[in-house]
Amino acid sequence: PLHRACRDGDIQSLTYLVIQGDRLGVFRAINEPDQFLMWTPGHWAAYFGKLPCLKRLQQSGYSLDVAEGRLKQTVAHLAAFAGHVDVLHWLLENGVSLDKQDSLGETVVHKAVRGGSVECLTLLQHYGAPMKLVSFLLEMRC
Repeated sequence: PLHRACRDGDIQSLTYLVIQGDRLGVFRAINEPDQFLMWTPGHWAAYFGKLPCLKRLQQSGYSLDVAEGRLKQTVAHLAAFAGHVDVLHWLLENGVSLDKQDSLGETVVHKAVRGGSVECLTLLQHYGAPMKLVSFLLEMRC
């Protein structure tokens, strides 16, 4: 239910689950991946551009720099790939790492390029993200 609420941007359900967290064991689930993509609730919120859900998760102790289990992507990787400039900007304002690499050696900059988001790339450049990085599998200079 927590992952679905974040995917759908259902802030009411998310808030209810967080408030009832002690009774339902939700606080453990805030940083736990699902069985489908191995994404945490924050990954779902970031990919689908649900900024209010990310803010609520952070207020409840969610780690914004957590990398998911399979591909080692952070919420910033997914926000950049999906082109959610508002989400990425908020993440950067909250101190997420710009140089974390996923399992392919790609950073948030690579994901912005891969997703075709000039706006995200411009924002990352403004925040000082390194633009000359090479991934493990593919030479992609940004």
